[in-house]
Amino acid sequence: EAQGAQAEEEASATRKAPLSRTVSVSAPRIGIPMCLDTQRRVRKRGPALYIATTYAEGIAAAGGVALHIPLQSDAASALDAVDGLLFPGGGDFLPTTPYPAQVRFDAIPEAQLAFDRRLLQAALARRMPVLGVCYGMQLLALKLGATLCYDLATDKPSAGPHQLGDNQTRELEWTDAQ
Repeated sequence: EAQGAQAEEEASATRKAPLSRTVSVSAPRIGIPMCLDTQRRVRKRGPALYIATTYAEGIAAAGGVALHIPLQSDAASALDAVDGLLFPGGGDFLPTTPYPAQVRFDAIPEAQLAFDRRLLQAALARRMPVLGVCYGMQLLALKLGATLCYDLATDKPSAGPHQLGDNQTRELEWTDAQ
């Protein structure tokens, strides 16, 4: 009985004792593929890679660490350094049918599109979390079998204006999922 009582005392003390070690959880590392400018808008001397700072700022505000991913031949190995991907906004996918002359498209450079497709394929194969913004969401949607409206004013005339002017906002209403 003495041994049983002692064992029970030790077990009780263990249950009541505070944790003596700290568990460290690192911030998620989110890769952002950089955009390729082949039209010399960013750098007059030749092609350049760029990314808006707001993506990294948003990731940091959410507790993550942003890592920029330049275009490279081995897209899959770039994923070894990240826990998820955020495909940013960028150029336009080009429609396969003609559009009215007043509709202009800013085509995504072919090298950018090829890299992003390889990177997305590798991320999906790893079951890695992926978020797309504008071009990035279109890239993801096309990969998963969706079709695009290339110009909302032409394709869906009843839709409201897609792009807002400077300093304009939209009111959003959030509801909790039940």
